[in-house]
Amino acid sequence: IQIDTPEGVIVNKEATIAAREAQRKLREEFSRWILDDEKRAGELARIYNDTYNAMRLYEADGSHLVLPGIADTIEGKHFALRPHQKSAVWRIIQKGNTLVAHAVGAGKTYEMIAAGMEMKRLGMINKPLYVVPNHMLEQWSREFLQAYPAANILVASKADLQKEKRRKFVSRIATGNWDAVVMTHSSYGRIPVSVERKEKHIRDQIEQYESALRAESEEKKAGRGRSENRLVKQLEKQKMRLEEKLRTLLEDGKNAKDNQVNFEELGVDFMFVDEGHNFKNLSYVTRMQRIAGLPNSHSQRAEDMLLKTQYLDELHPGRSLVFATGTPISNTVAEMYTMTRYVAPHLLRESGLEMFDSWARQFGRTVTGMEISPDGRNFRENTRFSRFTNVPELLTMFRSFADVKTKEDLDLPLPDLKGGKPEVVSVKPSETLTNYVDELVARAERIRGGSVDPREDNMLKVTSEGRLAALDMRLIDDTLPADPNGKVARATDNIYDIWKATSKDRLAQMVFCDLSVPSKQKATGLKEAENQDQDGETAKPEASPDDLLAAASRGSFSVYDEIKKNLVD
Repeated sequence: IQIDTPEGVIVNKEATIAAREAQRKLREEFSRWILDDEKRAGELARIYNDTYNAMRLYEADGSHLVLPGIADTIEGKHFALRPHQKSAVWRIIQKGNTLVAHAVGAGKTYEMIAAGMEMKRLGMINKPLYVVPNHMLEQWSREFLQAYPAANILVASKADLQKEKRRKFVSRIATGNWDAVVMTHSSYGRIPVSVERKEKHIRDQIEQYESALRAESEEKKAGRGRSENRLVKQLEKQKMRLEEKLRTLLEDGKNAKDNQVNFEELGVDFMFVDEGHNFKNLSYVTRMQRIAGLPNSHSQRAEDMLLKTQYLDELHPGRSLVFATGTPISNTVAEMYTMTRYVAPHLLRESGLEMFDSWARQFGRTVTGMEISPDGRNFRENTRFSRFTNVPELLTMFRSFADVKTKEDLDLPLPDLKGGKPEVVSVKPSETLTNYVDELVARAERIRGGSVDPREDNMLKVTSEGRLAALDMRLIDDTLPADPNGKVARATDNIYDIWKATSKDRLAQMVFCDLSVPSKQKATGLKEAENQDQDGETAKPEASPDDLLAAASRGSFSVYDEIKKNLVD
């Protein structure tokens, strides 16, 4: 609940807390009212069970599979799929669309290769496409031919899909009798779907926003709507963005050359997507605005994937897609909805949960509580979408298309962690860092007060610079001296001590740093980002938020270079 003050619009904390408490009591009272009438409760239970609780999970057993054509040795060593891999292959053959959610090291690559080759052998599919991470193309191609030496595969490199070669290469894909076509995520993104399909998708999204606006208007007329119109403005803004996008698409479509190659022309009828979590930033229409735990970022790559999976699903409903990832849900419960949209859209349609808000009301709850503010100095009340409800039915729906195997399920041959758990090394902040944090807190307070233009300063900038400063203050100001007791110095000492203790056995260490890359890589990464165009002629760099944050750090200082220099010196 917001109120106008001379200083601007602020949140009325007391009224907001009281309203949320009343909302909680109303929900509890409604639940009690439902159960008060035995007949009513029974009828609702029957509707619920018929809709969401009428599914028996499939248990795949692939122990009988022979897999003709698969190698029995690789590089002189015996090779055979493990039981869980054969079961995954059999599940894909029997059930079609599958989310292979197996832990890292479970052998998802060979599962997808074997499933595609076996379905091809049985005549179930004609031309499978394997979409793999950019850095994995060579490894995927090598492992494919090691597993199936006689396979006829076509590997699409970056050069093959340049404008001048694209039509010729796509003709090879379309006319060849390939056992598999393998291409990277970025090459895959260079092949667009038709303008007509994009147009339909955008119009469908506009209609969803119009529906959300109508629902909000009806609730307001009935006295149930919000007292402020911020939500309406946000929905209208997103709708206008789509309308502008549609105008641009249609204008570009008029000027497009007739020789443009579309995804529909490839002749592909089944798709395997490795590291499918890279496509999880799929936008959705929702009236649940400004709620933590519900990021709704718009990713062109994810939207492109959705359009292509929808096309394949139209050709072969429920038998056209395999997503593989070790982290199907990593940041928010909404990612489960996204995975369902890709792999099992029919479940959402049949259950009446196609819209995100319907799915969220059925399986999730917003939770309001106190948490540390971004500046790290205060507490604030925040509402998050962070709790599951109706968990058995949600898991049944998810497991109906997801083959989930954890490290514990598979008992993978992994080395033990020294001490049984990670060792946390605490470092006392320097005076320079403490003073800088005070400055960040003051900036955060000014931003919350509304006295700062968001283009000049905002909370994302504050938290990003806070992360950089916490690693090393030289990422904020590269003229500052090194902190002899800072994180970089302590990490260097630890690395050196381990090297000294293990040098007799010539052991190696792997050192990971999630922020601060060498300046040359930074410049290259920014250059690539600047050179991208809508047609994807420059491959999208596989950049995480941490990569972008590191590239935005000031000056030429690099933790990577600093650790290397300290160890060598």
